[in-house]
Amino acid sequence: MRSFVAIPMPETVVAALAPVQAALPFGRLVEAENLHLTLAFLGDQPDRMLEEVHFALETIRHLAFELTLSGLDTFGADSPQVLNIGVQPTPGLTELQHRIKSRLHGVGLQIEKRRWHPHVTLARFPKTITRDEIGRLGRFLAGRADLRLPPFRVTEFCLFESILTSDGAHYEVLASYPLTAPG
Repeated sequence: MRSFVAIPMPETVVAALAPVQAALPFGRLVEAENLHLTLAFLGDQPDRMLEEVHFALETIRHLAFELTLSGLDTFGADSPQVLNIGVQPTPGLTELQHRIKSRLHGVGLQIEKRRWHPHVTLARFPKTITRDEIGRLGRFLAGRADLRLPPFRVTEFCLFESILTSDGAHYEVLASYPLTAPG
């Protein structure tokens, strides 16, 4: 089962991102219910391993924290492949991701070694885009250079299954893990 650990986006964030996505001149938008911030990608795992992951994630005790999304950007060296909104660094997020990685290592999972860039993917682009599309995308990004959403409280993280279809990926929550209220 293809899976990952992530923070789902609350309705307030989804609503704030909808007009940004609607204004995008081209690309395949990530559906509102699929918006999330990946903490760890697990890849294809057998059910038995996912059970171990679940039990390990249940042991995490972490305080809820505030998170702010800001700064539209793209991933893709020569040709943009993904439009995303960045995440302002916060000790709460960094510590949560570290604890998750530690628990995953504890059950024998090796997570990708590349540097973690917290973000929320908003859209995906075709493998090749035209010079005109690059120009339109550049103007779209320049017009939203100061995009910053109001902070929101992260109160849970989830284990998701990623189901690949001809229309793109669909995500199902397998388990939710609450974060503790401060105080």
